[in-house]
Amino acid sequence: MQFEKLGDIHLRRGGGGGDPTRGMCVMELVSWLDGYTVLTDHPKSVCPALTTYAITLNDSASTRAMRDTLAPLAPSLSNTRDPERIGRRAVHLAHETAMRVLAKIDQDLSTRLLRELWSVVGDLRDPQRCEAAATTLLFQVVEMLNSALRSRKVRKNGLTRADHWREARAIFAEAIAVGAPEAKVTKKRAKLSVKLAA
Repeated sequence: MQFEKLGDIHLRRGGGGGDPTRGMCVMELVSWLDGYTVLTDHPKSVCPALTTYAITLNDSASTRAMRDTLAPLAPSLSNTRDPERIGRRAVHLAHETAMRVLAKIDQDLSTRLLRELWSVVGDLRDPQRCEAAATTLLFQVVEMLNSALRSRKVRKNGLTRADHWREARAIFAEAIAVGAPEAKVTKKRAKLSVKLAA
């Protein structure tokens, strides 16, 4: 199947059984672009932290139009699996989600996520434990993000669920490029963030 541009592809909620002609989730789109013959929502070339967050964004989008805004990011997800960056990406996703999304919806969730981040910073710096720590942390991030987006508090401060989702998408787009030293969150910065969120 030929497509003129990524905008011609419509993403659907949920993975498994995706097909370019009937729709696929964002991660199946990445596997399709990578040349997989059987589409998967966990392509091996993609950073596990990004995969987890992408699936959450894909499945929590309230409209097809919102979900389709993930399609242009798909090509930049290929070849992001890099042990050197997984910890930094996990830190970025956790910290920014806590501060820019959760703090606006549910202060308690934001504080819990920042404490979780602070508790695993050491493991994220250890090459032996980094991927396991990042995976565990990201499951916490997406669980809290999903909970917040479904919460009755989501319309707090005049913001809508779609506003919060768009902010989470922006955080995700930033995380794809994470790797520069300034993207690191130190234990001190994570501790300070917990104090600010409390």
